[in-house]
Amino acid sequence: MHKPAVVSGVILGMLALLLSGCPSDDVVVSYSDFFVPWDMSPYEFDGQPELEAPTRLIFADVAPDQEEFRDAELINVGRARLELESVSVEGPFELHYPEFLDGLPGELLPGESVLVQVSYRAESDQGVQGVMRVRTNDPEKAEHEIQLLANTDLPCLELLPVGPLRFGMVERGRPVERALRATNCSREVETRVWVEELEGDGGFAMADAADANGEERVLAAGETVLIPMVFTPTESREYRGRVRLNSDDLLEPQREVELVGEGAPPACPIAQIGVRGLEGGAEAAPRGEFLGRPLETVELTGRGSIAADGQPVVGYEWTLAERPGDTAVSLTENGDPSLQRLYLELVGRYVVELHVIDAEGTRSCEPARMVIQTRTDRDIHVQLVWDTPRDTRRDDRSGSDVDLHLLRDGRGGDWNSAPWDCHWQNKTPDWGVAGATNDNPGLDIDNVTGWGPENINLNEPESGVRYRVGVYYFSDHGYGESYATVRIYLGGELQLEMRRRRITNNQFWEVGDIIWPEQSIEIHDRVYAGFPAL
Repeated sequence: MHKPAVVSGVILGMLALLLSGCPSDDVVVSYSDFFVPWDMSPYEFDGQPELEAPTRLIFADVAPDQEEFRDAELINVGRARLELESVSVEGPFELHYPEFLDGLPGELLPGESVLVQVSYRAESDQGVQGVMRVRTNDPEKAEHEIQLLANTDLPCLELLPVGPLRFGMVERGRPVERALRATNCSREVETRVWVEELEGDGGFAMADAADANGEERVLAAGETVLIPMVFTPTESREYRGRVRLNSDDLLEPQREVELVGEGAPPACPIAQIGVRGLEGGAEAAPRGEFLGRPLETVELTGRGSIAADGQPVVGYEWTLAERPGDTAVSLTENGDPSLQRLYLELVGRYVVELHVIDAEGTRSCEPARMVIQTRTDRDIHVQLVWDTPRDTRRDDRSGSDVDLHLLRDGRGGDWNSAPWDCHWQNKTPDWGVAGATNDNPGLDIDNVTGWGPENINLNEPESGVRYRVGVYYFSDHGYGESYATVRIYLGGELQLEMRRRRITNNQFWEVGDIIWPEQSIEIHDRVYAGFPAL
C-alpha cells in the first residue's frame, strides 16, 4: 500500500545510511534496455507484451489557480503487441494525449511508446493525492498504477529496469557489466538510496566497492546515477539472484530487482583428421578427401585437433562411419589413441569420423570427417567376395575357399591350367609381349579362410582378345554353400556387378567375357559341376 501524500516536515522511518558513490570515469556501463543490444549472445524470447511506465508523477508547489503538466511515457518493452485497454485518473487531475487528438492508440508494437500528459489546476496550496490507472494485456500487471502527488515534494526514486536485469549468455570466466539506472524523480528535494543486500546462487557482484559496502548515494533533484553490477559465470548453467535497495522514498522505500544470467557452454574443441598412405602416399588436408589404392593401408591422425583456451586434447573417439558393403575391415590402434590405421580391402568409399575431448571433458560439437575413395588404376580389375552363411566369423583362420579365375580365351587354353588361366596356382602368367611384365595379369591374394576378397588386375590388355571371368568353389571346409559376388572394373569404373550367386562345393560359376578394346562385357552366368570344357 502507498502512504498518504501529505506528511509533516519530519520524515518518518529514515533507515541507516548505506550507499554513496558513482562508477569510475573509465568504466562504461549501461542500464538494462531491451532495444539496445548488449552483445551477440542469444536472448531469451518470452513472446509477451510488457508495459514500462513511471510509478508516480509529482506536482510540487502549485499556486492557487495555477496549472502544471507532467508527462508519463508508456512503452511496450515486450515482444508482442501491447493492447492499451484504458487510461483513467482519480482525483483532481486531467488526462491529455498530445500525440493523438482522438485519444490513445489501440495498441503499441514492440518498442513503440505513447506520451500521456496529466494536468493539475490547484484550488489551494494544500497537498492532494490521486492515481492514474493504465489497463493493458500485460500478463504480469494488467493494471498499472501511477501515483499522482501535488503540492508536496517527497524523496522519490525511480529505478530501471522495472523487470529483471538480464546479463544474457556469457562466456565462462568473463566478467560482464550491466547497471541499474536510479533517478531522483523529485523536483525539489534530495533522494537517498543504498544497497541493502545482494543474494543469489553465485556469479553476481557489485561492481563498485562503495555499493558493496552499502554506502549511501545522495541524488539531487532530477539526478540519475548508474548502479553497476558484474556477472562472472564459472559454470555452464542459468544463474539467478536479486539485489535489494533501500531509499528514503516513503511511498516505496524498499525495491528488489531480479538478476538473470547464463554461463555459456564451454567452447567445443575442433577435431581434425589427417591421412597418409603407409607406402608413401601424400598427406590429405583435414576434413578433406583422400584417394587410396585397393589393399593399401593408410594411417589417420587426429593430432591436428584443437582445444579452446590452450587446453590439451586428451581423448579421441574414432568411428568408421561408412565402408564398402562386402568388407568387414575396422580401424585399428597402434598404441596411440590419436593414430589409427585402416586397411582398404576393397575398391569403394570409406568414411572416417573423429570426435575429440578436451581436459575439461568437453566433446567436439561436430566430428571431423575424412572420405577415402579407393580406386583401381588398372585397365581391368576383377573383384571376388563371398558370403558363407554357416561361417559367422570373418576374423578367424577358418572358412570356405573360393577362387577367382581369369582366362585368356582364344589360344586354346583351358580352365585351371597354365599359362592362360590366371588363378591361385598361376598368379602372374606371362601374357602379351613375351618377357614383358607390364601387360601380365596378377592375382593379389589367395584367400582360403572365407569372405575374400580376391582380385585380379591386368594392364594393357590385348586387342581382339576375350578375357573370361570364372569362380570355382575349391573347398567348403565343411561350411556348406556360399554366395559369390563379382565386380568388374574397366578403366577404374565399375561396369558389372553380379551379386550373391549361390554355389556349392566344387561348382564352377562362369560369369562372362570382357571384350577388348571395346570394353564391353558379355554375360554368361552359368554354373557347372566342376571346370567346364571349352
